[in-house]
Amino acid sequence: MPVRLSFKGRHPASISDLRALAARRIPRMFFDYLDGGTGAELGLATNRQALDAVKLVPRFLGSNSPCSGSTTIFGQRYSIPLGVSPVGVAGFVWPGAELMMARLAGEFCVPFVLSMVATASMEDVFAAAGSNAWLQVYPTQNGEILSDIVRRAKEIGYQVLVATIDSPVISRRDRDIRNGFGTPFGISPRTIWDFAVRPAWLAEVFRNGIPECALFRPYAPRDAGTSFERVAFAESQVQVASYTADGLRRLREMWPGRLVVKGVLSTEDANVSLEAGADGLIISNHGGRQLDAAPASIDALLGLAERFGARSTLMLDSGIRSGLDVVRAVAAGAEMSFSGRTFYYAIAALGAAGGRLAIELLTDEYRRNLAQLGCSPRDALVGSAIVALAIRGAQSDPSTG
Repeated sequence: MPVRLSFKGRHPASISDLRALAARRIPRMFFDYLDGGTGAELGLATNRQALDAVKLVPRFLGSNSPCSGSTTIFGQRYSIPLGVSPVGVAGFVWPGAELMMARLAGEFCVPFVLSMVATASMEDVFAAAGSNAWLQVYPTQNGEILSDIVRRAKEIGYQVLVATIDSPVISRRDRDIRNGFGTPFGISPRTIWDFAVRPAWLAEVFRNGIPECALFRPYAPRDAGTSFERVAFAESQVQVASYTADGLRRLREMWPGRLVVKGVLSTEDANVSLEAGADGLIISNHGGRQLDAAPASIDALLGLAERFGARSTLMLDSGIRSGLDVVRAVAAGAEMSFSGRTFYYAIAALGAAGGRLAIELLTDEYRRNLAQLGCSPRDALVGSAIVALAIRGAQSDPSTG
């Protein structure tokens, strides 16, 4: 059972509870950055509705053999098929958040994907998470920077590189615009007051220092003297470039380890990625943060799994908020699922203890739902997604473009 933590007399029982605590504990600017989507935030609702529509058929009179729920991908065993998605500049959400989650990922044996624009260095994260650490890479305006980052990742010991293809531009995020979240931050009397009434967050900032994009530190211009200037430089490198098929092939040539392509929603992108040499695909609409009219990630997975499940390691990102959602992802054909907001809500709510609670809570939910379904073999669980497939029907396959 998950450890019971109390906050003002209440015991968080779900990720929703942790989200509510996070909203009270950190500045509105950074909560909205973590919580929000693009445009009218239809994508957030689409992901939730599609996951809720996946119905699973229990088999009570089967063998009901016990199972740990662990999974093995790329030759490494993980305790459950759930990892931590990359979240940019998460150190502003809670100082030191990335290292907290990296340590927990190493302890609980789950994947931790470090954002290319993280506030922790890839050296420190690998020291904390070991082989559980994966590294996200965007294309960069200066191609030599990407080449050097890949070189450093090889030398440090990373085994999995995650090329994110779905951010050719940074989308308009209305909450961020209203709050003045950008580089530099729009500081107003309201912002100053918002910071001042979050003493725990403010104390952590003073203790840890103003975050910066640590991975880009060696490449920042000499005149980028402040943390905010170095964050602006990092963002300028990744906001004006996007992957092409040739770019993926060049990355494959540079990288000897496993290459995963994240942001795939269509048959066309899946084919191009595999032809370029990708070992795995993360089906993702970027958590509803890039294109507000994109299909739900799990809908796209349902359309792609039959075609590509035997050819590649398929994974799901976007919208996962519970252990039941993890089961839904596996049933739809994912060998691993990822969530970013879930874990950073928890860190923002209760620090490292919150991150631990989130992993324990989701693991407990996942295993209880597996037992409820009476399925331990993955093939049997995938079969229970027939109901979900029937809901959508082949004529509404969102993966065909």
